[in-house]
Parts: sequence; structure tokens; C-alpha cells
Amino acid sequence: MKRAYPHALFDVNEGKRRALLALFAPFREALGEMASHWRMRLLHGDQPSRYVGLPDNRRVAGLSARQMRSVGNMTRNMILSWQALLEDAIRGLINQSTLTPWEKTILNRINVRHAWWSDGLELPWTPDDDGELRPTRKGDRNVVTLPVGPDLLKLARRLAKHAMKLNPYPDLRRTDTLILDSIVAKPTRPETPNPHVSWWVKISTLQKGRPVNIPLKPNEYFEREYEMTVEQGGGLCGVIQLHHADDGTLLISLVTDTPDAPLRDHGQTIGIDFGMADALFATSSGELLGGKMLRTLRRLDQRLNEQAAWLQRRGIKPTRDPGYRKLQNRIRSMVRNEIGRQLNLSPTVRAKPTYVGSYSKNSISVTAA
Repeated sequence: MKRAYPHALFDVNEGKRRALLALFAPFREALGEMASHWRMRLLHGDQPSRYVGLPDNRRVAGLSARQMRSVGNMTRNMILSWQALLEDAIRGLINQSTLTPWEKTILNRINVRHAWWSDGLELPWTPDDDGELRPTRKGDRNVVTLPVGPDLLKLARRLAKHAMKLNPYPDLRRTDTLILDSIVAKPTRPETPNPHVSWWVKISTLQKGRPVNIPLKPNEYFEREYEMTVEQGGGLCGVIQLHHADDGTLLISLVTDTPDAPLRDHGQTIGIDFGMADALFATSSGELLGGKMLRTLRRLDQRLNEQAAWLQRRGIKPTRDPGYRKLQNRIRSMVRNEIGRQLNLSPTVRAKPTYVGSYSKNSISVTAA
């Protein structure tokens, strides 16, 4: 699990501040050009590779090759996140449709592969004992590969086009956060203890051979979490986040990478189902948990939607409004705490380890801690 922890800058002079601010305009230009290039490639059936870039490793706006690598990684992560949202939306359209089970199976397999704009696609199938075809599983033999009909490929494109109206392709040209890889931004501890500085971050600037060393103020909460992360076998990620707030403030976030909790190989196995009308979730033993919390969540969600509509009528981005962000954080925190509390109080699952939950706009997840 990766988490970012903002740090305030300590006593940064005007020269260093200008050097950091100067990164945003060229990065935004490069992000816009690279995202546009890959949008066209996606619409022609391509998929993002491990390393995303422009043709012939072309650079933009005077950025170095290493800085362009950070631009490519930001673009790739954006594409993968956007494809995941699109996949969820398309899955809902498929499963709610009146198509035959066979057509739904093929469309869902196209959807999982993100092959919505493929001109030609072949899928592996395995004949069962009755000669009927089923999707291939790992270890199957006698696998046959069959092409997908043009009608279903066309329908997949139409579904993707419809889903894009609700999940448009992101525009990175106005981003306020740059994600810089370790090849251009590297955090280190001070060589000597300093009560005012907990980390130094060396960041490459637009001037070749002229990096800047940025001191970060101590963040006690981060230090506690970082110590726990190291004890669990994790550490810092190979990236930092450079934020430019609306009021001109610059922040740098250090990102930790905590290993996932190991799978339990003992104890009782239970099922958890979300999406109930009168409860947050239900267990396989028949318990309905979080009914009161779900009603509270509906009220807060209605307030959030009303606030977003009010801001959009005035041409204000909801993410730029402190009240909107505060309400979002309140919802996330409430859901996270309530999921863990309900699971830990439930007789069915009351056992160590304890559980924590997390919430985003489109999903709820549970993790053993």
C-alpha cells in the first residue's frame, strides 16, 4: 500500500522557489502532448507499454531525458487509472443489458483486456466434456483460439464511447501536482541531526547540472508511520510529489510503500457482499452491518453532490474548494473507521488481525492489519 505524506518546506530562498515553480509550465506542456499522443494510440487499439514516451524519444519544452521519463510515468499511471474506471463503467453497462449470456461473456472478456478499440481480437476457449466452449483457465489443455465477430467489437466500441461521457479522458495540462521519479528527485536524511529539517530532497531543475536541495520541515505523524513501515519491511517509494497550491504554497510529499498483509492460512472463511439497500455490507452468515452508517453516508453524499453542482454553476472546480475537499475527507475517514469497527465487532469475524477499510468514489475495500 502506498501513502503520501505532505511536508512543508523549511526556509527556502527565492531562487530555489523560482526553480521549483519553473518546472510546472514545461511539465504541463509535456504531459498534455504525451497524453494527447497516447489518446490517439489507444483509439487505434494500442495499449500503454511499460515505458510511455513520445516517438523517437522526443523531448518537450526543454525537459531532460530523465524528466521526460517522469512525464511518461505520470501519463502511464493516468492512463491505467482511467482505463480501470472505464472498465468498471462498461462492466455495469454489459451486466445491466438484455444481451445473451454468451454475448455478455465475450464483451466482458474484451472489457477486461481493455481491447475496446481493437480492429481484430482473438480469445482463447476450452471445450468442456459436452463440447461447449468456456473461457480458458490456467492449466487448461486443448485450448482453441477464435476471433471475435465484428458486430461485438463494434458494440464494445459503442459501450466505451458511452462510458467515456461519464469518465472523460483526463487533461493533465493543468495539474497542480508533479510526480517526480528518483532519477530527478531523491530524498535523503540530514547528515547531522537538525530540529528544523527532517529530510532533504535533491531535485533536478531546468538548468542542466544545477539541482536544488530542498529542506523539509519535520512531520511527526509521517515519522511514526515511516518507522512502522520500515518495521514491516517497507520503505520510501522511488517518487516524490511536488504540489503547487492555489495560494502559491509549495509542498513536497514523501511516499511510503507498505507491504500488503500476508494472506491468512487459518481461521474461518467468510464472504462479504457490498451493495445492500439497507446495510453497508452483509456477511455469509447472514449479518447485516452498517445500516445506520449507510444512511448517514447517503445524506453526506447528497450534500457533496449539491455542493459540486453549486460550484460548477459558478465555474469553480470542486477540487479547488476547501469545503468540498473537507467533506470528501470526512466521508473517507468515516467509511474507513466504520468498516473496521463493524468487522471487529461482528461475532463472525471477531478475531485478530483487526480490519481497516478504505473508501473511494467507486469502491470500498477491506484490509487485514
